[in-house]
Amino acid sequence: MLYIPFIAVFIVRHMDLAVISEYAVLLKVFVFQLTFTI
Repeated sequence: MLYIPFIAVFIVRHMDLAVISEYAVLLKVFVFQLTFTI
């Protein structure tokens, strides 16, 4: 779970709506795949 704070800090530093939306989608897909992997 250590990657979550890193991603949050990265998004905050690059406060751009397009970037935030893209990372939000990637994060949702990652969590979705992670859930099915477990």
